[in-house]
Amino acid sequence: QLVKEIGGCYYRYCDDMMIIVPPNERDLIIKFAENEITNLKLDINDKKTEISNFSLTVGQQKADRPLQYLGFTFDGKRILLRSASLDRYSSKMKGGVKLARLTRDKRNKIRAQNGLGETELYKKKIYKLYSHLGGRNFLTYGYRAAEKMGSKHIRKQLKPLWGRLNKEINK
Repeated sequence: QLVKEIGGCYYRYCDDMMIIVPPNERDLIIKFAENEITNLKLDINDKKTEISNFSLTVGQQKADRPLQYLGFTFDGKRILLRSASLDRYSSKMKGGVKLARLTRDKRNKIRAQNGLGETELYKKKIYKLYSHLGGRNFLTYGYRAAEKMGSKHIRKQLKPLWGRLNKEINK
């Protein structure tokens, strides 16, 4: 209620909060939030607490540091996926393709012992888990987020991942 009264916005998802207030009200809201959280016998994780200052100069919004919230960053101009999320996806994708390759090799070894020919890598599951062709995965989430937020920058972040996936498959 206090945030609304001073012309700000309050967002919360589980234990992640974002409070947007005019700069001259920042200290008041910090003290208020700290008191309320302490009264609830909860702790604030100072390592995860960030303060970003935004300003409007000649019609351009600028931030002294990018705002991070729920896996996204906003620098005053662009909404992006956090680089840690992209790195985590790449790592999981490489591990998944490696496992599929190892499974194929093991299967082909058994087939060779039985006088059968080799089989190709099963790509259907790989594409389902790690590409925009899949059902619900990181990439489809990213593309939906880009659409909802109107962020062409997220789409640009995701586009090269298709090439990386195919490069990994064809190693």
